[in-house]
Amino acid sequence: MMNLFTGSTDNAPRARLAKYVGTFASLALLSLVGLAVDHPLSFSREEDPLRKRRLDAPERQGGAAFVVSVCSGVDYVHSDPMAQITRAEHLLDTLVRVDSKLPRVMLVSGFKPSDYSHLVKETEDAAFGFDKVVTVPYDDLTFKIRHKGDGLMPVSDTVFGRQDGSCTTLKLSAWKLVEYDVIFHTDTDICFHENPNPYVNDFVNEPDRLFKAFCEISLRGWMGFNTHMMMFRPNLQIAQLLHQKIQFGDFIGYTNTEQDVIETLYSPSSECVDDAKFPRHTHAKGCPVKYDEQRPKDFHTSDLEGAFAQKVAEETGRAATETERNLSGGRAKRGKRTARAKAV
Repeated sequence: MMNLFTGSTDNAPRARLAKYVGTFASLALLSLVGLAVDHPLSFSREEDPLRKRRLDAPERQGGAAFVVSVCSGVDYVHSDPMAQITRAEHLLDTLVRVDSKLPRVMLVSGFKPSDYSHLVKETEDAAFGFDKVVTVPYDDLTFKIRHKGDGLMPVSDTVFGRQDGSCTTLKLSAWKLVEYDVIFHTDTDICFHENPNPYVNDFVNEPDRLFKAFCEISLRGWMGFNTHMMMFRPNLQIAQLLHQKIQFGDFIGYTNTEQDVIETLYSPSSECVDDAKFPRHTHAKGCPVKYDEQRPKDFHTSDLEGAFAQKVAEETGRAATETERNLSGGRAKRGKRTARAKAV
């Protein structure tokens, strides 16, 4: 190349230009490679932590799933832990009767496999049983019981003295089931009178809605949730937030259960719904039903208040309290009112 200032021929500038062009091309190529593997160049494909997280995640299934939590601990009426296994069996029975085809998942903590093996499907196409069982170590269930004067967030004047908060937090593990798009979770003491599938489909088709449960004020003095039945979109980040709240007591205390924690994270003012948004059901510990293939499909539980009172007497040796009767009978009657309204 001729130097325009000296008139001499010098190949050094050409060499330098070629070097710069080569360097630029190499950098461009590396950037394209980085985009192709979809992670920063500072990580190799094996070292990329985001990719590792994806590999560790459960296999994606999509759709919705029905989930119930069974924990080996006393409940608020001090039933024997095995009573939860019996209730789960009754719950399954009613799901079969209303012909629900949702995949069924059982979260279990504190029980031996032999305690619940009869609740697992014997074959993939069996009508009765859970499709999947997820076990959670009992020691992983932590809950900081709230009380007045504990120096944390406020508590209700009528805060419950319940001691089963740790077991109720097993429900929060359902937020980790990210292989599904939507989770429909209920307590074990539920008897279905209607197929839940259409209601779950409605929630699936509301992509902007993250959560819904029943509205409840009761004695707390403000609008809250009753989470005996709820639908939500599982998310690992939300699961982590919920775990932090139960660990440090970062919630307003009322029931001293997972319900208080959920109320603190989600907005009851926008996410709570009435009966018409959930399938007709009875919420009571007295669903005296056991799976029987010979029983007619049109079977309905009846006299639930009396059955519940009898169940409490059998399990605790005492009469059902007025609050307990309201928890069963009131909801049973409310379900009947909803059924009549739908019929009209």
